[in-house]
Amino acid sequence: MLLLDKTGTITLGNRMATEFIPAPKVTEEHLADAAQLASLADETPEGRSIVVLAKERFGLRGRNIKELGANFVPFSARRK
Repeated sequence: MLLLDKTGTITLGNRMATEFIPAPKVTEEHLADAAQLASLADETPEGRSIVVLAKERFGLRGRNIKELGANFVPFSARRK
């Protein structure tokens, strides 16, 4: 599965996600789930729109990140 970061996000003029386009053998719902998890801590318009799109299309809601054992690493130019 491939998730594009902000340098690869395809957006409309208002910078919002409009669809999930999965690779072969990946369901759209599985992609939406992964994209939503990857975007939960992203406060950019793109990140927020991914979370909203996943909720609207598949009813996916935020999850308890600590229960998942996830750790968000904030983006910065220094971290690359």
